[in-house]
Amino acid sequence: LGSGLIIGVSTMVARAIGEKNQKVLNESSSSALLIASIICVVSLISGYLFLDRIIILLAGDELSQEAIGYGMQYFSFLLPGLGIILIGYVFIGILQGEGLTKHIAVAMILSTGINIILDPVFIFWLHMGVAGAALATSISIAITGIYVIAIFLTNQSSIPVNPNIFQARKELV
Repeated sequence: LGSGLIIGVSTMVARAIGEKNQKVLNESSSSALLIASIICVVSLISGYLFLDRIIILLAGDELSQEAIGYGMQYFSFLLPGLGIILIGYVFIGILQGEGLTKHIAVAMILSTGINIILDPVFIFWLHMGVAGAALATSISIAITGIYVIAIFLTNQSSIPVNPNIFQARKELV
């Protein structure tokens, strides 16, 4: 879903730039954020409601109860990061459509680097185990999301961002 969101947003932005269609550029972020918000809400609600069933569905019924418990623990700490990453994917899609791929590369390196640093801290030093790994991932996603949003707040992108999902355009969604 995330990859599809990035591809859709980047294509919409690139086409609007090529067509010099400022109206679509102005409405692309709110429309994409609406999609991301819907996916996020549905994923979070269904993720927490059906946590055990999802783990068993993904892992199969041969998995031990201990392993299922670890999977549920990991997934429950990772789900909040899902919401953040979907919002980040909208902004990454805009950057990609605009051709500002340097920022995307920095974001990927930043996310991976922070995750590598935080994993041992949460897993071993704070004795959180699997939950620590998921929490480290969610935190690295959040920090990267802040970096990507800062690109827009500091006007390094020429695409206007309208975070008001209620101004989304049905045709763009």
